[in-house]
Amino acid sequence: MRLPPHHHERTAGGTDLVAVDWAGADLTELRLVLPVLRTDPRTAVLAHLLGRLLPLGPTDAGFAAHDERMLEHGAGVSSGGGVDRVTVSATVPPDQLRWALEDLVGRVLAPAFTPTAVAEAVRAERTRLTRAAAHRETEVHRVLARSRWGPGHPYAHPLPTAEDLARLEEDGELDPDALARSAHARLTLDGATVVVVGDLGTDGGRRWPDAVGPLRDVLDTAGPGAPAPPAPGDPGPRQVPRLLVPVGDDEVTASVRLWSPAPQRQHPDHPALLQFGMVLGGYFGSRLNQELRERRGDVYGVSTGFEVLATAATFVLMLECPVDRLDAVHATVLDTVADLRRDGPGEDELRAAVRYSTNAVTVGMATPAALAGAGASVVFGGDTLDLWARQAGIAATLRPAEVAAAGERHLSPSALIDLVAAPAAAVTGTDVRRPDEVEGSSA
Repeated sequence: MRLPPHHHERTAGGTDLVAVDWAGADLTELRLVLPVLRTDPRTAVLAHLLGRLLPLGPTDAGFAAHDERMLEHGAGVSSGGGVDRVTVSATVPPDQLRWALEDLVGRVLAPAFTPTAVAEAVRAERTRLTRAAAHRETEVHRVLARSRWGPGHPYAHPLPTAEDLARLEEDGELDPDALARSAHARLTLDGATVVVVGDLGTDGGRRWPDAVGPLRDVLDTAGPGAPAPPAPGDPGPRQVPRLLVPVGDDEVTASVRLWSPAPQRQHPDHPALLQFGMVLGGYFGSRLNQELRERRGDVYGVSTGFEVLATAATFVLMLECPVDRLDAVHATVLDTVADLRRDGPGEDELRAAVRYSTNAVTVGMATPAALAGAGASVVFGGDTLDLWARQAGIAATLRPAEVAAAGERHLSPSALIDLVAAPAAAVTGTDVRRPDEVEGSSA
């Protein structure tokens, strides 16, 4: 794929600044990604609240007031938290870009929240966490994260609970001043990513100083803020036994999840493992989708991919199936992974997967907003916007044996975290353990 002209630099304060000149775009997309880690349930709660509150300032009586202030500039702004980050997304008229960046940088370096805004954020977060607790996937992902990363790891706290929120509220940590102090101690532009996509007027990439200089000035004048958090390491395979998350006996659907430590995008094995996943279950023409969906009708679909964080990646496979078909489906998944590790894909099979994955990226970057969001994630993870073209070039020359070898190196049985969520009576085998029976997999 060919991207519009783009520019990437690292500012004096440690921010990755990326600008893409999308000629003819009516509006400009701005993404700001900040490194915000969670070391325990307390900091997970605070990270989620900061994800909601970050764009709001001391004059915003609440979220509606903030929206009105943005609309005065023709802008729309939203934000949210993730396992290792807080992301702010803004869509602004081109002549308001510098103002929008200055406003957001001001919120990072001098956070201040009104009582009304904090009350609204806490109420919304309590509602979300209460509702999330009722969903199977919340507990499934929590167990997978703890099993993947181990106790105390910053990536092991994807979602706090409503009870965690209540404890902080009781301890007085959720009043506006306390939240502002917490934000001031944690928010930094050192290690952050800023991506701008719009009609920047660079004449096809020949006049970057005029477009990038004002943005760099905003970031350099502001300074970095708090120290950057330490980069979490990857513990690698932890040899976790097969896990069962029990659900009600009346449930008719079972969930199957496979996770495994994976190389980051910059690693030479990543393109081959990406195609391994595509052949395995990455699209409707893949092996598992053809077998389990088209031939047997046991699943609606199988999906594979990567959960990519700033300093680590995880290979992920997901599917749901009828409870009474769980054993057969689960065995087919493991057998198919083993077959691909041993023999690799066929030549035609690999070419079809490469064609699909390459075209999917091209279609997925068809708007400035899509490119801004995906680009911010890629750059925050330590890569550049050349990633997609680079990977497409590598994929075009991959041989089946290289795909098999990548699978053997990274998806061996000892590396896989194999989890099912189902009624306990539906899961057979003596090697299955509940999370509370495995150190590091439960709360």
